[in-house]
Amino acid sequence: MTLTIVALLFLLLVGIYINARMRTARHLRCITEEKGDIARASGMTASIGVFYPDVSATVVMGVSEEIGACYYRVLRDGKVINRSRINLANIKRVELLINGDVRNVGISSAQATSFLKATDVAGRILSQYSSADLRVMLRAGLRIVFAGESGAEKQLEITVLRMTDERHKFKRMELLKDTVWWVVFLDSASANARHIREYFEKSEPPDSDGEFF
Repeated sequence: MTLTIVALLFLLLVGIYINARMRTARHLRCITEEKGDIARASGMTASIGVFYPDVSATVVMGVSEEIGACYYRVLRDGKVINRSRINLANIKRVELLINGDVRNVGISSAQATSFLKATDVAGRILSQYSSADLRVMLRAGLRIVFAGESGAEKQLEITVLRMTDERHKFKRMELLKDTVWWVVFLDSASANARHIREYFEKSEPPDSDGEFF
């Protein structure tokens, strides 16, 4: 009888393990598919990041300056629950969030492109934080403030670092740098998109219903 119970418990544990592995594999496959979809939609021009804001959710984001778009996907348990596309020119600002509070990045860059600016600033960001600052840093992320299709202001928050997540525990510095990289990159890319839109709006000839003489 005892051996039967032990065997049943063993089979139950094996079943739970196999089911967990299958769910993980399905979720990873879904992430790969969404990254591929963003790459195709952007003509292979998007910079793509993957973030884990909580234990069951994954965010896949891609930004293409050439297309002028920010692609946003939310996955949960191997399924896509949100698939969005934001016009870069509609992004009003991008904020760095540390422990839920807005922080100034505090570093500027004279690099020529958004990608290089973000890489430059992210590489120097740790000089702005003391050891004490890093020890009390529990969360880091970014907030994207943009105009929706109706013109109403919307916000999108993405948590990149969460110290209660075991996957993040020993990656505090790396994930802080990743957060800053995306803040700077998105801020620069959206500013460039707004300038381009303003240029073309000013270049358009005014409509006229009158007669020409």
